[in-house]
Amino acid sequence: MWRKLYELTIGRYTEVVSFIVLLSFLITFIIARLTIYLIDAQILPDFYLAVGQTHVHHLNYGIFLLSFVGYLALIYHDEAVNEILGILYGIGLGLTFDEFALWLHLQNDYYARVSYDAIVVIIVLLLNIIYLGNIWKRLYKYLTKQFPD
Repeated sequence: MWRKLYELTIGRYTEVVSFIVLLSFLITFIIARLTIYLIDAQILPDFYLAVGQTHVHHLNYGIFLLSFVGYLALIYHDEAVNEILGILYGIGLGLTFDEFALWLHLQNDYYARVSYDAIVVIIVLLLNIIYLGNIWKRLYKYLTKQFPD
């Protein structure tokens, strides 16, 4: 399914895992933001996890998920597993970078501008990997030949 979607939108199958990461990242960010807006508007009940008086932010879920996926990526080298790990990695990125202001400025502000800026930067980086990956590889090879150590 992912390969077909990739081939329809981009062309040849080359960097499908990066495409999967981008899609799951965007979907996770949208769902996380929508959930926060709906809770703040009191349309959804407040179902934030609290341990005692401590609010557990979804940033923490993202960090644990990224750690878990990173470990699994080191031990599994299968294409199908990599696609599943790509989904989980994108979800972890979305949860973590959605609260970028919290881990950069230690501000508990879901609507801080820096969080949106971080999302844009991640999207641009992933789009570069997906659409311009071969160009960056060729440029790197060219520069390393022109300017050896």
